[in-house]
Amino acid sequence: MRKYAVLLVATLTIGGCATNPLSPEALVATASAFGASLSAFNGYKDLCARRVIPQTCRTVVQSIQPKIVYAYNALKTARTVMLQGNTIFLPTAMAAAQSAVADLRAA
Repeated sequence: MRKYAVLLVATLTIGGCATNPLSPEALVATASAFGASLSAFNGYKDLCARRVIPQTCRTVVQSIQPKIVYAYNALKTARTVMLQGNTIFLPTAMAAAQSAVADLRAA
């Protein structure tokens, strides 16, 4: 059980940061952090489904799923705003995406 918890925490802490928070590299780094968090969550959910860990994991899975949807949608919006070249809304969209992914990683 502790091995899985350590693996989950180690995976959730992986992530990078770019020097310019509005660059395409920052969006890629945020998306990579989201991908790592999603992989860790899927592993946890699989362990929960196979009943390897205590059944209280179901409430954890249910509480994290909306955060995944929110982070995905925030990343999608930031990507769309960046591709449109909308410099007015880009800081807001990137901040929302980075905040959503950070919230997911903290869960």
